[in-house]
Amino acid sequence: MVILSFVALLFSCVRQQEEAVVEPQPLPFTFDEGLLAVDSLMQHDADSALMILTSFRPKRNEMERSGEISSKFNTCYHSLLLSEALYKTDNPQLNRFRNETMHYFDSLAVLYPTNDDLTVLSARSHYMNGVGYYENDSIVDACKEYLHTLEIMENHFDVEKLNGYKAKFMGLTYNRLKELFTSQFMVEPAIYCGKKSLYYCKIAPTSKYGVSNNLAKLGTLYDISDQTDSAYYYYNEALKALPDTNNLIYRDLASSLALLSYKLGYGLQPSLEKLFYVAKHANSYDELLTRYFTIGGLYYEENMYDSAVKYLYRVFEYEGDYMRRQQAADFLMNIHHNSGDTVKTNKYTTYLAKNASRQYDNMAKVSLLDNIFYDYVKRHQSETSPNRKNKHITFIIIAIVAATTIIYIIYRRKRKEIEDKKDDNLKLMVENQRLKKYLGSKENKNFVSLRKVAIAIYNEQRNNSLEHILKVFDSYYPKVSDELTNKFTNLSKTEHDLVILSFIGFRIKEEAEILGISENTVGKYRSNIRKKAGKTPVFDIL
Repeated sequence: MVILSFVALLFSCVRQQEEAVVEPQPLPFTFDEGLLAVDSLMQHDADSALMILTSFRPKRNEMERSGEISSKFNTCYHSLLLSEALYKTDNPQLNRFRNETMHYFDSLAVLYPTNDDLTVLSARSHYMNGVGYYENDSIVDACKEYLHTLEIMENHFDVEKLNGYKAKFMGLTYNRLKELFTSQFMVEPAIYCGKKSLYYCKIAPTSKYGVSNNLAKLGTLYDISDQTDSAYYYYNEALKALPDTNNLIYRDLASSLALLSYKLGYGLQPSLEKLFYVAKHANSYDELLTRYFTIGGLYYEENMYDSAVKYLYRVFEYEGDYMRRQQAADFLMNIHHNSGDTVKTNKYTTYLAKNASRQYDNMAKVSLLDNIFYDYVKRHQSETSPNRKNKHITFIIIAIVAATTIIYIIYRRKRKEIEDKKDDNLKLMVENQRLKKYLGSKENKNFVSLRKVAIAIYNEQRNNSLEHILKVFDSYYPKVSDELTNKFTNLSKTEHDLVILSFIGFRIKEEAEILGISENTVGKYRSNIRKKAGKTPVFDIL
């Protein structure tokens, strides 16, 4: 009975607290009716709203009646609306949103904490300030403003019950964060914000393509992180949500699914056929280059370098998307290095070197953004609402299961990589032994001498040592290099040089430095050598 009484008392207190409604404070100013109408119009016709705002003047009798306080409020309101209209119509921000307007709305939200409209205006002003930072490449400051926008809304409203414009606004803010994190290749924060954006977009769609666009972007993020099952799920959900197929989202989805099919091992030709079909229906040159980049990348993966260059060259020569151009340059550098074309290799190497500092700057930004985002998540999770606590416990359990799964997958992958490397090294050791045996015991003294000389050259010259090492090898074994070329005509120059370096006994790290490529690329070349050699051990013909 005592327990029941206590529970009843608690329930009664909670009910009284819920029933206690705080009356909103009266405001010493009024909203201009004309601006309110423009604000409503802008939600579905930003162009018309912009035309009205650029010539908007409050009526004289309303100015006299509203007084000085209302005049200041509506001046700031007009400034915010004009900035939003310029942004929504993709116009230059000639009348960039001012910080004093944002601070003014912040102060009003503090003075009148029960007023929903002022809270939303404060949040909108921070959102537009974030847009300004982002357009000026101040990524970190933009991130801070977007997160602050969310916190303003979360601290005032029960965000799980939002609908209409407020839900749409939350969806737009999360979407901006998703795009920001995606641009910095921060997949986990991007997925987090992408799912939040999708949640609100389903409540209040930003456009008829809003839901499908959110689903497609989530599929891309999972695709980037090699979570193919999730990627496939979201791609197909996006297709189902599309109201029609004559749009960029559909073509992006078709392209993504073609690439995913290739990654899953369904063959090159079916994927290429889909990609060529999508490229044929590109709506702009920039979109066409995006398709060409994907096609060129597939040819590159298949070592069909002549076909790859045909498409990747056009991507590189166009002054468009920075990341797309950067990746095309990396592919082209490896292709021309592989074919022994030093002039073209140097061209792309120089371009990549010039942009290296930008990548280091991005790394610093990513580290800072990572801290800012997870600080926000921690603050968000530290709220004391019982419902939130239960959700957090569920989230933690899911996170533990997910983390365990991911760790296991990574462990399996690492094991496979280690086993593959062991297998590679074992095969190379066997091939080395066969060569040494073939050369005979008398020649082994030459081999020891060659190895000492080659290592000395490497230690002295490092990445400039390849030419000298090959000359020394030819002096010890004059006809071996030509025999290798004649027997395996399909070996590229880099693969030919790698066989010799491996025979001399250089380690993968040393080979990468001598050849001027990454250790992963050395691994790919070794794999290519084994494929091209077939059943014949490469060293047997030396």
